[in-house]
Amino acid sequence: MSASTLQSTPFSAMRQSAAEGAVAHSQTRPASGNQEHREQHEAAIETKRSSSVERGYREEKRRIVEKSFFLKDTKAWGAQVWISFGISLFLCAVGLAYLPGADLDRAFMVMGYFFCLSTAFVLSKFVRDNAQRKADTPLFGAVVYVAFAAAIALTSWGLYRMAIPESYKAYLLVSWLYLITTTFTLAKTLRDRHEIAVLEAREARSE
Repeated sequence: MSASTLQSTPFSAMRQSAAEGAVAHSQTRPASGNQEHREQHEAAIETKRSSSVERGYREEKRRIVEKSFFLKDTKAWGAQVWISFGISLFLCAVGLAYLPGADLDRAFMVMGYFFCLSTAFVLSKFVRDNAQRKADTPLFGAVVYVAFAAAIALTSWGLYRMAIPESYKAYLLVSWLYLITTTFTLAKTLRDRHEIAVLEAREARSE
């Protein structure tokens, strides 16, 4: 064996070993990449599945809470609410129609009663809209409360200053308070009925 052959043999072996290592590395690297990609894909599927289950759980919990929160009123209760509201309107109308004071006092009290009626409906709606979350601005809330307080104060002042018998003042006062309470009750009943109808329609669409 010549000297050149002795010198080239180790280098040839080294080159062959390096080539075999490169081939082995190139064969194992795609497998490792595929394994990592498969693990990432499975993790994404599992995350999506768990989020879907969690979303379904929250939706079912929301339905249960809404069902327990809203109770459907009976027809007898609805009839009683409307009858009470109608009686209060009738009593107020009779009291104002036969008011023994001047025509200007009668006109003032009619405006005061209507002012109280409208602000009571608005206040009831505002309180219900903002019961669970803030739906209106603080400025609008201030307007609602100030308007209702002004309606009560002005009507009370007009009733107090009228030169009529005390018994008639008492009649107007009781009928007026009766009108305010029945207004709040009617507003709540109508809102409950509306929200129950919305909930039932939503459940019908989801089934």
